Amino acid sequence: MTGIYFLCIYALGLMMALIVLAVVPSFRITISNVLVFALGAVLGNIAIISPWQHMRTNPKSVMSKIPEASAFCLALIGALAGGVILAWRKARLRRIVRRSESSLD
Repeated sequence: MTGIYFLCIYALGLMMALIVLAVVPSFRITISNVLVFALGAVLGNIAIISPWQHMRTNPKSVMSKIPEASAFCLALIGALAGGVILAWRKARLRRIVRRSESSLD
């Protein structure tokens, strides 16, 4: 059952990556963009969930009263933000390299 649950979560992440890469005009759906988005999603997920879990373990914290299910919403937000930021940085770097190459000619 846990395997099916994780498969659904990863499928949701992949669908989210494909939708974002298809909708944003400067992004294209390529293997490298999907991999960069996935790497950014993992980093964004860690950046959001780690502090949240740390605050949640403190019994005096207000965060300890929030249900555990809200972690999945935070993980989704962190993954989306991290993936978009890293894919945007890759597209921006590609544009800068193209401009510098064209100015040298």
